[in-house]
Amino acid sequence: MKDLSTIKILVENNAGILTRISSVFSRRGYNIESINAAVNWNSDRTTIIATISEDEDLVRQVINQIEKLEDVVKLEIMEDNNFISREMLIARLRVSNKDYLELSALTNLYNAHIIDYSSEDLFIELTGEREKLNDFLNIISKYEVVDVSRSGLTGIKRK
Repeated sequence: MKDLSTIKILVENNAGILTRISSVFSRRGYNIESINAAVNWNSDRTTIIATISEDEDLVRQVINQIEKLEDVVKLEIMEDNNFISREMLIARLRVSNKDYLELSALTNLYNAHIIDYSSEDLFIELTGEREKLNDFLNIISKYEVVDVSRSGLTGIKRK
């Protein structure tokens, strides 16, 4: 059975490292569910968080290959019980005046934020766990969703 696995990779901040890591996945035909990369507080290093849906044995094979890459400093599998994770989405909805009140209540319920609006469009930002974002998207699907952008998973270990 395929499980969702989250891998946190600390790398030297050198050109092409993200491409080399993603090619490890693509050469084996694995689909990356999400990938997020950002320079650390130490600008010499970058943290990459990748989420894949594969069997545990196949995840282990990928990890072994990534660990062999020259610029990889540290690699960890993030366990749900010891990993705080979040994802962000921004949605653009085409709305009419009658929709504003209901959408305002909905954003309050989900602790989302209306970040911009016009007479026709409403832009909503929501940060939370993947399931919360998926639920929110299901609920707003009754409106005209023009566009959605998701950041991909990011997170940090508790200990």
